[in-house]
This record gives sequence, C-alpha cells and structure tokens, in this order.
Amino acid sequence: MSIAYVDPGNLESDLQTGTQAGYKLGWLILWSTVLGFIVQLLAVRLGVVTGRDLARTCRAVYPAAPRVLLWLMTEVAIIGSDIQEVIGSAIAIQLLSNGAIPLWAGVLITGAALERQGLGGKGWSWGSGGEQRASEQQHTQSLPSSDP
Repeated sequence: MSIAYVDPGNLESDLQTGTQAGYKLGWLILWSTVLGFIVQLLAVRLGVVTGRDLARTCRAVYPAAPRVLLWLMTEVAIIGSDIQEVIGSAIAIQLLSNGAIPLWAGVLITGAALERQGLGGKGWSWGSGGEQRASEQQHTQSLPSSDP
C-alpha cells in the first residue's frame, strides 16, 4: 500500500488541500511521503532477505488477532486510496447518461468494469494454491518462531 504515497494524483490532491489550509498540512504531506518511502524500503529489504512479501511474513509470525487487524487496516487504506477514482467514474457515467443512471449505479458499473478487466482481484489467485502453500511452508521454517 505504501506505493500510493508516490501516486502523482494523490500527491497533487494532498498539495491542493494543503494550500487551502494555508500550508499547515505541507509538513504532514512531506513526512507521510518520507515515512511511506521508508516503509516501502523496509518491505523490499524483507523480501530480498527472506524471499517473502510483508503479508506472508506477518501471517507466519503474528498470532490471529494482529493479523486480522493489519488486514483490516490495509483494506481501509486501499479503499481510501482508490475511492476518488471510483466516485469520479460514477459521476462521469451519471453525466454521460444525462442523469438516467444514478450515482450508486455508476459505482456498481465501475466496480463491475474493473472486475471484468481483472483489476479488482489483482495479485489474487483463485487456483488451488498448492505450489504457493509448499513455498510458504519452506519459508516458514527459515523464519524465527513467535512461540516461546
């Protein structure tokens, strides 16, 4: 999720909001971008050293409750990052249909179109996952256990 911090659209809208607030949010934007780069750098280092991504490492190391909390926070961050594109597309559909299609239907159409293009489930495999589980078991043995 940290890649969203360098998205030019998000950064530009953050800067516009900062100018409306009298540049009081400028430092917040700067430090959130710097921290996003640091998190991304640490995730890359973890991947290079262990051969696993951050999500799989968290699944192997953390108990169930923190894993679910991390997953929910990540989902909220993804929704927050992409919501303006979905709503913008829904507004465009409403305008192009001259108001015949309501906003909520435009959101559903946008979601269906993204799912049809394969963008909704990017990175998710609906296959058996057997080779993924074998690879995960191999990497789990190389990580330190969280059990005492």
